Amino acid sequence: SLTFSIALTDTERAAYVCLEKTDEMTLPTAEEILAEGTAIEESGEATVEGLNPSTVYVIAAAGANGTILSAVDTIEMTTLTPTPEIALAAGETGENSLAFSVTLDHAERAAYVCLEKTDELALPTAEEILAEGTAIEESGEIVVNELNAATTYVIAVAAANKEILSEVDSIEMTTDVSVSGPALFDRQVAGGYYGD
Repeated sequence: SLTFSIALTDTERAAYVCLEKTDEMTLPTAEEILAEGTAIEESGEATVEGLNPSTVYVIAAAGANGTILSAVDTIEMTTLTPTPEIALAAGETGENSLAFSVTLDHAERAAYVCLEKTDELALPTAEEILAEGTAIEESGEIVVNELNAATTYVIAVAAANKEILSEVDSIEMTTDVSVSGPALFDRQVAGGYYGD
C-alpha cells in the first residue's frame, strides 16, 4: 500500500489515480482523472491498497472549481519490499542423510548449508549462506546425503527478496547410528585339562 497527503485549495471536486510506472504509461488528463479516478472528499491522507511490492507507482491528481480544471499534479512512490520469511521443520533422519522441510514466503532466492556441529561452530550470515550455500528453488522437502552416521548437524537457511535479507533460521538434527558395523560374537572358550 501507499499513503500520501492531499491538500485541496479552492476546489469543488477532486480525484486521483494510481498507475504503475512503465515506459509505455501516458499520464491521464485532468478530465480523465476527475471522471475515472477515486474521489477526494477533503484534504488529508489517502491510502491505496492492493499494490504490488517493490514497484514504482505514479499518483496523479486533479481538481475542478466549476468549469475551471487544475493542472495534473503527480508524485512517484515505491511500495516496500517485504522481508523474506523462512520456516524450517525437521524431517526423517537416516544413517547418512537428513531430511527437512522449508517454507519460503516473499523469497526471490534462498539457500541452505549443512554443517557438522562443533563447539567452535559459528552460524554463517545470511549473505554467506546465499553466496556459498546450496540453492533452494521452492518450498518443500530437502534431503541432504553423504553425511556421517551418529553426528549432529546444524542446517541453516537464509533467503533474499531483492536487497532485503531474511534472518538466518536453523535447526539441529542428528543422523542415525550405524547398524552395518562389524558383527560381534560371543565366543565361548572351552577349557580343558591337560595332564601328564
